[in-house]
Amino acid sequence: MSLAQTLSFWATTGAYLLATVMFFYGLAWRKRHLMRRASRIIVPAGLVAHVVALGIRWTESGHFPYIGNYEGALFGAFLLALAFAVLVFVWEGGESTGLIVLPVLVVTLGYGLVQMEAVGPVTPVYQSPWLLVHFVFSWTTYAVYTVVAALAGVLLLRLRAERRGKTDRSIAAWAPPNERIDEISTPLVGFGFLMNALLLVTGSIWAYRLWGQYWGWDPVEIWSLLTWLGYGFYLHARLTLGWSGRKLAWVAIISLLGISMATWGVQFLPTSYHLFQDLGATMFQSRPQ
Repeated sequence: MSLAQTLSFWATTGAYLLATVMFFYGLAWRKRHLMRRASRIIVPAGLVAHVVALGIRWTESGHFPYIGNYEGALFGAFLLALAFAVLVFVWEGGESTGLIVLPVLVVTLGYGLVQMEAVGPVTPVYQSPWLLVHFVFSWTTYAVYTVVAALAGVLLLRLRAERRGKTDRSIAAWAPPNERIDEISTPLVGFGFLMNALLLVTGSIWAYRLWGQYWGWDPVEIWSLLTWLGYGFYLHARLTLGWSGRKLAWVAIISLLGISMATWGVQFLPTSYHLFQDLGATMFQSRPQ
């Protein structure tokens, strides 16, 4: 890794880590101004450093950063930070989602750190535009669903505070009203549902071109499909059955398990052709001409 890459990565990670510390310090001592500064100043500063880190990686590798676990984590963390920043600046009280988003953001970059690898040329197995768009849709889905789950977590905390008659404290006092959280979450789930569908479609096309079959019942494929069905049920429950509040929030949180397993759980499996080191191995030998 070059010095420029290393410095840009640590500048990015340091900004998000500082934002996380400030957020939880403000939460513990009920200093909302610290939470707002972390969300509205430090996170955007981290995004600037993040763009630089992505640009340096792109320049030094000669390709868009989509190869390997490090580049995946770097790009995915960027989309998550961007989604959080948009939420913060568009909706009042959006910074309350930092309770979940900021730790996930730091963990994502931490995973990238331990997976950091040197730049190299794009090998033939990766030379497909379908893989690139599949990669983008996958991490966009991850970012959007994480923000939705964060909103759901905030709603559950607010409902808990309401039951205890303590809505004037901490997150419950700063979060958007419950009805507003549902209103914000619905279009986000709709967007994530579309991205999830596109990642399934583009992944299937790439798989066919590489291995000669659209679907192999790989664990990542199964978890991605379950995620899509879970958030599809969320939309059905919200728009058709009229669900809201606690029930809908639990659907969002439980459904996040799917994309979490597809993104992280695969790393603990004995084998999967979604592991970068397994691509091009002998799991599938047929390839359409």
